[in-house]
Amino acid sequence: MATRRLAIWSHNLQYSDLPEDVIRAASRSFYNWVGCTIAGSHHEATKIAHQTLSPFFGPPTASLLGHNGASRLDAQHAALINGIASHVHDYDDTHLDTIIHPTGPVASALLSVAEWRGGISGKKFITALMAGIEAECKAGLAVWPEHYDIGWHITSIVGSIGAAVAVSKVLGLSPTKTTHAIGLAATQVTGLREMFGSHCKSFHVGRAAQNGLLAAVMAEGGYTSSEGALEAKRGWATVVGTNKPDVLQALDRWLGTDNEDGLAGGDNGRWEIVRNSFKPFPCGIVIHPIIDACIQLHEALIREGHNPAQIESVTAQVHPLVLELTGKKTPKDGLEAKFSVYHSGACGLLLGRATPSEYEDNVVLDPAVITIRDRITANIDTSIAADSAKISVVLQSGEVFTKYVEHAIGSRANPLSDEKLREKFVDGCNSVSIRDAEAVSQRCWELEAGRPFHQCLKEHQAVFFTADCEDKVSPFYIRQPTTPPRSFGFGGVVRVGDTLIASDNTKHQLVKFAIHSGHHSPVVIPQTNYHNFSGAGSVSVPHRHGGKVLLMAEDVTASNTTGVSVFISKDNWKSARFLGFIESVDRKSEPASVAMSLASAHELGDRIYSSTLFYDNKVNPAMAGNRTDFSLRDITESVDALLKENGFKI
Repeated sequence: MATRRLAIWSHNLQYSDLPEDVIRAASRSFYNWVGCTIAGSHHEATKIAHQTLSPFFGPPTASLLGHNGASRLDAQHAALINGIASHVHDYDDTHLDTIIHPTGPVASALLSVAEWRGGISGKKFITALMAGIEAECKAGLAVWPEHYDIGWHITSIVGSIGAAVAVSKVLGLSPTKTTHAIGLAATQVTGLREMFGSHCKSFHVGRAAQNGLLAAVMAEGGYTSSEGALEAKRGWATVVGTNKPDVLQALDRWLGTDNEDGLAGGDNGRWEIVRNSFKPFPCGIVIHPIIDACIQLHEALIREGHNPAQIESVTAQVHPLVLELTGKKTPKDGLEAKFSVYHSGACGLLLGRATPSEYEDNVVLDPAVITIRDRITANIDTSIAADSAKISVVLQSGEVFTKYVEHAIGSRANPLSDEKLREKFVDGCNSVSIRDAEAVSQRCWELEAGRPFHQCLKEHQAVFFTADCEDKVSPFYIRQPTTPPRSFGFGGVVRVGDTLIASDNTKHQLVKFAIHSGHHSPVVIPQTNYHNFSGAGSVSVPHRHGGKVLLMAEDVTASNTTGVSVFISKDNWKSARFLGFIESVDRKSEPASVAMSLASAHELGDRIYSSTLFYDNKVNPAMAGNRTDFSLRDITESVDALLKENGFKI
């Protein structure tokens, strides 16, 4: 019986059974999952789920990644929310033979249990992670592709089973209780392909993690299920593999222990995790060859002195799955755009990139992007492999550029290197510095190191969220005196990932420093609509905006006012855009001689406040007077309104 056989295999699996390449693949998968989860932790879908479900949260025993250690929930809801965050950008790992995203459901459940229960070593964690991922992929192979064709979302259909196997393993359940856990997970399977392009797709992954955790914990407590949940006549394989002939024979093959395709760890079988891949672009994986080709064409056009906006027409020869899975011609928002070969190709050609920023609503609705998108024609070519694409671009001048990509970056034949994986991690995690990201990376590579995993999490929580402190200080940067001397200098400084951003009142610019570059000198952050300032005070980057919005306290002497200037960046502060100024004090209600200055603009809880400093007027001490009004003003709605006016989703 396949269910019992899987339970026994998982129960017996030992760390010593794992080859070195499998351990490394597991570490890479976990590392990628951490980066994707932090990157998705402030997405709209994640925030809605977190806020809406808060009345149901239990005792806080497990962390939400990406929240500066401030958010801890009960294990079940932590698995759900982290699972949503891990998949919401469609940036997570992919088992190419089935298009399963395997680590999200399993790691989201495991991390919650590791913190909740404690006493789980790195080796035990990796072994459980492997058991869950292998269970997912083997089960998926048994029903692929017929169940996917009929409309099931394969990641969540197998994800709850993988999460249940992993949590059962880490909790040390017997084969019988693991069998019941698999049954409890199998009866909770969820996920319809109709939901692709909406919040609901990422909910599938979070729910699979939550359901798998729940199944294992209930089985641990003695709750039972059918012991033939996977293979029975009315069981999982028959139901989700409705149109697949001989589905039960396929189940026996992939969940067998006596054939070369079955469960690995002994003399037979193969490991599925080594067939895993990592996405270089946050969208449907079948689009990646087109994006790869389009980015290369963009670079070729620039080298030849052409403006990509002068493209007249584009023809793409693609694998049949491209139009089936990602054929949305006119996506209405960022989530739908992840399943549009036309939008993704337009971004590659026009912008030369396809990062999470290119899948935000304002880019999807950008007229320049839409113009190129509408000029793309995609044609099915059955001779084109799934990791290949051929693109032909005709310019308005009549010149033609073509590109054939045989193996797209991120494919099995052209995998993402460790360095590219690290770059992806850092780019997606604005709240984590390069040094901290490397520490996370090292911790992921060394999960087997032996200490209890929950202890590692506590010791390295700063690695995930904040910088380390040193025992001594030394000068970081000393500016040379100006001629003639000026008193302005830097007004405020804030850290965003591995970058310090400062308001430079001398040069009237935002500038940045690379903290660990070894060469500490300011680099101007170019503004697309320049804001000339000289009275800037503190700067802050609120968490609620995912590191993309900067607030600068500013005294505007020319208009005798004080308030907050709002800047936004879509490219991790390579450039910035000034959105507007929010007045914090109505100067008309104050005597002109009252001495005041804006001290700061900061996030407190889920609100944003500006604080105003009133101080003694040495010339006319009576002017300051005794104040009865509180100088802390809530400017949350004003900031949000300004962002919404400029296409930023709150």
